[in-house]
Amino acid sequence: MARTADERAAVTEVIAAARALGEGNPVAHHVTDTVLTEIADGHVRARSQGLGVQADGGRVGVTYDDTVRGLEHGWRITHRVVRARRVPLRP
Repeated sequence: MARTADERAAVTEVIAAARALGEGNPVAHHVTDTVLTEIADGHVRARSQGLGVQADGGRVGVTYDDTVRGLEHGWRITHRVVRARRVPLRP
C-alpha cells in the first residue's frame, strides 16, 4: 500500500522515538476497551485504554482519543491524543 509523505514522516518519527527510548520501551503493550462513536462526515471517535508493561515489572496506563476515517484502503487514524496516567487515582 502506498503511503503519503506525511504518513512516511510520521512512521519515521515514531521509530526514531522508540529507538531513542531503547531499553526504556515497554516489553508489552495492550490496547482494550475501545468505544466507537460516529461524529460526522464519515469520521468516528475511538477512545481506548492502553497498558504498557515495563521490563522491571512497572506498568504505564494511557488513554487514546482518536479520530478515525474510513478510506479506500481501510480505516486510518486522522488525529490522535495520548494521555498518560502518571499517578494512581486517589480518593
